[in-house]
Amino acid sequence: MSARADIENCLYRYAWAFDMDRLTRLAECFTEDIATHFTSGLVVGRPEVLADLEERRAVFRRDDVVPWHLINNVLIAQHSEDEARVQSFFTFFIRRGAAPPEPSTLGYYEDTFVRDGSAWRISIRRVVSGGTYRSDLDLA
Repeated sequence: MSARADIENCLYRYAWAFDMDRLTRLAECFTEDIATHFTSGLVVGRPEVLADLEERRAVFRRDDVVPWHLINNVLIAQHSEDEARVQSFFTFFIRRGAAPPEPSTLGYYEDTFVRDGSAWRISIRRVVSGGTYRSDLDLA
């Protein structure tokens, strides 16, 4: 596959793994030293990020809520042989019990991907939710 296809596949794997409650697959998406800027603060290290995501997913399980990520508008802003800056929008829906899904959050990811062996993985992730606008993004 191309770098673009690998990067997009990683983004989609993240969404599918979280939403389908297959969190062991999330490890494939991150480097060992991942730094994630969640809206709640900075989390560093693959085990720590996975533990944070497990805590978030546990709340959905407890409350009988099914999460649904929709990731689109994937923009590879800068790309070299071993690193890529990627921005993508997400819309987050939730379904409570048998009710129809309803929108919960929208936002975007600012990711730095690095080639890790034969795979592209996220090494830095900033989650910007609530439609916060930033005019300093470099879209070149």
